Amino acid sequence: MLAAGDTVWNAHDASGARHGFWRAFYDNGRLKYRGEFSHGRAVGRTTRYAATGELKSVMDYEPDGHACRVVIYDALGRVQGRGAYYDKHKDGKWQYFSGPMLVREEGWHRGKKHGKFVEYQDNGHMGSVGSWRNGEMDGPQEQYYGNGALRMRWEMKRGLEQGPSVTYYPSGAVRLRGQFRDGKRDGVWRFYTLRGEVERELEYRKGALVRGDRGEQLDSVLRALMDNKGKIPEPMPGGERAVPRNGREGRF
Repeated sequence: MLAAGDTVWNAHDASGARHGFWRAFYDNGRLKYRGEFSHGRAVGRTTRYAATGELKSVMDYEPDGHACRVVIYDALGRVQGRGAYYDKHKDGKWQYFSGPMLVREEGWHRGKKHGKFVEYQDNGHMGSVGSWRNGEMDGPQEQYYGNGALRMRWEMKRGLEQGPSVTYYPSGAVRLRGQFRDGKRDGVWRFYTLRGEVERELEYRKGALVRGDRGEQLDSVLRALMDNKGKIPEPMPGGERAVPRNGREGRF
C-alpha cells in the first residue's frame, strides 16, 4: 500500500482506461473532483467541489461500479438532493430539498421517472401527489391548497390527461368539473358557485371550444389551473439545476 504522499494520480491501465486514483483542478488551483476507478469504471467514493471550494456532491459506488448513492449539496453545505444512480441513470427513490425543507420525493427506474411522487409546499403540506410509469405520468394525480385541502384531481394515462377532472374551492365545494379524452378537453365543462349552482358552461370537442359564454376568458382559467405541474427544478451532481420539461430531465 502506498503512503498518502506516494499516491499515483490519473493513471491508465494497459487498455488506456482510467485506473486508480484520479483528480482534477480548476484554473484557480482548487480541487474540482477526486475519485477512484477500476479499469475505467468508478469505484469507491467520488467527491466534487465548486470552484470556490465548497463541497458539491459525494457519490459512493458499489463494488461493481454500476450503482452508486449520491448526496448533492448547496453552496451553504446543506443537502439539496439525494438518491441513487445505476449506470449514470437515476434509479430508486430521490429526495430534493430547499434549505432544510423537503420539497419533493419521487421514484426512478433506470433513468425514467417511475412510481409515486410527492411535492411539498413551504409549510410542509403536500402540494401535489401522483405517479409516473416508465417516464410518463400515469394514474391519479392530485394538487392541494396551502391549508391541505384538495385543490384538483384528475387522471393521466401514458402521459395524457384522460377521464374526469374536478377542481375544488378551498372549502371543498366543487369549482369546476369536466372530462379529458386523449389529453384534450372534451364534452361539457361546468363552473360552479360556492353554493353548488352552475355558473358557466363551456363545451369542447377534441380540445376545441365549440360553445360557451366568455369562452376565451374561461378557457384561459382552465389552462392556468393545469399549467403549474412539474415546475420544481432539481439539483444535479455537477452543481447545475435541471428543470423538467415534458417529463424529461436535463443532463449534467
